Parts: sequence; structure tokens; C-alpha cells
Amino acid sequence: MKVSVIIPVFNRTDFLEAALLSVIDQTIEDWEVIVVDDGSEPGCANEIESLTKIDERIRLVKQENSGVGLARRHGLEVSKGEFIQFLDSDDLLLPEKFALQLAALEKNPNCGIAYGITRLIDSDGTLLKEPYKWTAEVHQQLFPKLLVDRWWNTQTPLYRREICERAGPWINLAMSEDWEFEARIAGMGVELVHVAEVVCATRQHEAIRLTGQKENAGELAARVCLLESLWSNAEKVELTKDSGEMRHFSRWAFFTARRCGHFGLDSLAERSFQVAVNSALRIPNDFRIFKLLTKIVGWRGAARVAVMVEKLRGGKGKAGSETMELSWMSTS
Repeated sequence: MKVSVIIPVFNRTDFLEAALLSVIDQTIEDWEVIVVDDGSEPGCANEIESLTKIDERIRLVKQENSGVGLARRHGLEVSKGEFIQFLDSDDLLLPEKFALQLAALEKNPNCGIAYGITRLIDSDGTLLKEPYKWTAEVHQQLFPKLLVDRWWNTQTPLYRREICERAGPWINLAMSEDWEFEARIAGMGVELVHVAEVVCATRQHEAIRLTGQKENAGELAARVCLLESLWSNAEKVELTKDSGEMRHFSRWAFFTARRCGHFGLDSLAERSFQVAVNSALRIPNDFRIFKLLTKIVGWRGAARVAVMVEKLRGGKGKAGSETMELSWMSTS
């Protein structure tokens, strides 16, 4: 088996058929699809099962609702392909994706991942943005840009199977489980090869995606886990602290510590602040003052004071606002 495509789905079938057809339309036919039903309700589960019967190369596996990360893990465990393609049920692959990226990997045996240009579309398929994020740029590795943003989408890369297995299993987070998985791959120093063609599409729509963005205790816990993973893996490849990406990352971790403090999540605030300090080339004065404040008025009190001071100074109050120009989000 050449390529295994892993599609997690939970209580959503609106775009699943289109996603499946985008695999069926590939110019290379040696593939399988593993659709992982993550505990959908009976009516939706029946519809998912019906859709998976449109091609004999599509397999359906079911699990109790466990989250998208564990669904992808399950799919990977039962897959047989030499190469791995992750695909969300609302996104699309272009017909030449496998052919182009497999050819690139064949020509570059030292590379573990091939990626290409991604476009953004709406629910009707109308083009909104191309290229999307940084996928038109040539990067040799995921770091250092991964410290600033997740600069591609889940369906953008095609992995050699060994890379996914070496990275270890997907974990269950409230959000950013894909970014965390990629942080571990970045820490392995995996080489990338770029395909200068549009290979896939990310769909922007009003339906709830499998990974939410609402800031709450669960989301903040996931963000701190992501920050810790990014930092620990950046250390493995000895990234310099004297770079715009690292400065941005340190400010992001500091901002997250403040947000955790605001919600009274002291343990998470402490962990995030430690990442901020560890990743800073020199500890900034506002880090020192903030830490001193936590000892006097606690994490929540220090967070409130920091917000008031920033407002008085006319600050934007956002993570790494002074380095946000590095981010694809600043122009998207």
C-alpha cells in the first residue's frame, strides 16, 4: 500500500463526501482511506457508514468519543501505507497531490515530508486566498517558523510513515494537537521538500471544526502543553534564542502565563512563565516585575496589573504584538 489517508469525523457529514471524492480523484490509485468515526450519534454514524461505501478502498473504524488527536492515532495504528496523509473531513486534496509529493520524496530520499501550496476556500468552494499561510515559501525544516505559527494545514504535508512512527502517538488536547505533533517532528530535525504547486484546500465555513478556539481552562491547558512541547523540541535542535521567531515565542509564552493567571490557573501560569523565561535570550524587565508581583498579589492580581499597565501604555494586549509581523496571521 502506497498512501494511507486518515480522516477523523465526529457528528459532521456536510463535507465528508467531497473529502472522500478528492481522494478517489487522485491520479495515483494505490491508496487506502481510514475514516475514524469518533463516537458520532446514531443518525450521523449511519450516514458516515453509508458514505464510506462509495469505494472499496475506504475503511470505516469506530471508537468511543475520544477527540480528534486519538482518532488520528487510531487511524494510523490500523493503516498500512508507506506514506501517511492526514485529512480533515471538511478539507480537500487536489488530484495531483499524491503524484507530485511522492515524486518529490522519491527525488529527495533525505527528506521525510513533502508539502505544497494550500489554498483557502469557502463552504461553496469559492477561492478566498491563495497561497494560504506560508505554504508557497520554501522551508528546509519546520523550525524556526513553527515557533511563531502553524504555517501549514493538516492536509498540506505528506509524510513518510517512519516519520509519524518516530514522532510518537498523537495526544488528546482541547486544541492544537496537530501543532504539538508537528513540534515533535520539528525536534527530530526532519528535512522538508517543497512542491511549487497547489496541492490541497482548507475550507472556511460556519460549522464547528473539530478543534475549537474558545479560550477557557481546557484551551489554555492545551496551549501551555503546546508551548512546552515547542520549547523542548526547539532545544533538541539547538535553535538560537537570538532570533525574531524566538523572541516572539517567548513573548507568546509570557502572554499565556498572564492569561492563565487571569483565569486563576496558577499552575498553568507558572509553567508557561517558565517557558517564557527559558526561551528568552535575556530576561526582560517586565518578566521580572511580573514575577515579583505574583509573589505579592498572586497570579490573578499580577495579570490584572499587567493589563492595566499595558492599556496605559497604549499596548495592544496581544501575544508578541511587537513581533506579530512575523506571523502569517498579520496578513491573512
